[in-house]
Amino acid sequence: MKALLHRYYALFGLAAFTLYSTTTLANQVTDFSVFQPVSGVSANIYIEKNSVVVHTTGKPSTRLNAIKPQYLSHYADQLYKISDIDRNGTLDIAVLDVVDSSATRFCYKVYSYIKRSSQFSNKPSYTQCKSAAGTVIYATNEFNIASKR
Repeated sequence: MKALLHRYYALFGLAAFTLYSTTTLANQVTDFSVFQPVSGVSANIYIEKNSVVVHTTGKPSTRLNAIKPQYLSHYADQLYKISDIDRNGTLDIAVLDVVDSSATRFCYKVYSYIKRSSQFSNKPSYTQCKSAAGTVIYATNEFNIASKR
């Protein structure tokens, strides 16, 4: 119910950061989420043929990272995260890439929103790994510079 209610709010342009908090509650394999990467731009995100697809209004869909089939069933609520990860004022999409064997570290490829094209990049800007508790362990940017945050 929270996910459905939240999608209703998102359609009417309320705070996108609230959507981020509920995307982790939905079954991301079967549901889709609506959000605003920037004010006045609507986007939806969904899983299609083991890949995360994002579509911004009036633009072609962008296929992001492919997700391993076993992740679809085991981590259906953690396949992607929507947040302003790089703190530049636009929402980014982090797509699950790797889970360690003990399921304590989750690594995500982060895709940035490009304002001039009004679309998400189809190449990841960097990789971010988090503990199961959500603490950022490290991140590497497009220049492969690792940092511990």
